[in-house]
Amino acid sequence: MRRLVPISALIVALISIGCGGGGGGGTSKPQQAPGISNLQYSPNTAVQGQGGGSITASGTIDFIDADGNISTLTINSYDSLGNQLASNTSLVSGASGVTSGSIIIAAVINTSVKGNYTFKIFITDSTGLQSNVLTGTFSVT
Repeated sequence: MRRLVPISALIVALISIGCGGGGGGGTSKPQQAPGISNLQYSPNTAVQGQGGGSITASGTIDFIDADGNISTLTINSYDSLGNQLASNTSLVSGASGVTSGSIIIAAVINTSVKGNYTFKIFITDSTGLQSNVLTGTFSVT
């Protein structure tokens, strides 16, 4: 039996609202992992079959990255039993040198199967350092 994936596509864009990173003198400092906060999205529920079987949910997260080298955003989705259903990683464009801002997220949600779904979001910088993880829920009733 084929399992349906609630989050089937991901589109990511960056709106920078912070200041850019700067070049610097000859001293090097250890790389710092980025941080994310303030996950906002809507809708967070849908009726089974809504939108002909899929809808788009959109939202934002805020980030801070002292190194200004964010490269990707990942969303992993899980069913109510904790089984991973999908993992979507996308490049974050326009983030080079940006040390803080908001990332706009849009995800296509499959509404054909009732259930409560969880998704976990994190960003990764160009050196492979990962941010903290933010968690959200989506229900198909």
